[in-house]
Amino acid sequence: METADDARDPLTSLVGVAVHSDDSARLIADASLRSRRPLALVGQHGEPLGHAPEGAEGRRALAVARAAAHNRLVDAAGWSIVPIRRGPSPLGFLAIGTRQETDAATRVLLEVLPELVAEQLQRVALLRAQRAAFVRRLLSDRRFGAAEARREARGLGMDLAEA
Repeated sequence: METADDARDPLTSLVGVAVHSDDSARLIADASLRSRRPLALVGQHGEPLGHAPEGAEGRRALAVARAAAHNRLVDAAGWSIVPIRRGPSPLGFLAIGTRQETDAATRVLLEVLPELVAEQLQRVALLRAQRAAFVRRLLSDRRFGAAEARREARGLGMDLAEA
């Protein structure tokens, strides 16, 4: 739920969505709404991670982002294509619809968005890797006790059955 402070500061709200959610689609939808731009995010192999708004503009943004991933498209009329990286690791591509009129707040939001997306994608990938390692350990390490397993699972945001 949006607070009065979030309504006054769209960037603070967007940072909150990026930090407190693992849902890239939600981040892209929120950024699109706040910037009044079509946006799309795809993974490094072109898998859709989010686009907005719903409808033709959002689908067009998604097509541009997928073209960037599949064909290494770096420029498209009316679009800004931003490779999302964390160090040398490619994480995906962000397509941002461009417009002539851009106020200062929107400009800042669009400059920060690729970093927010990269942080979120990296955090989600790390969490997935930690969960996978936990499950491997749970299945293979006979010394792994039930109390320890539940404690670690809770730390990873997972619930284990009592049995």
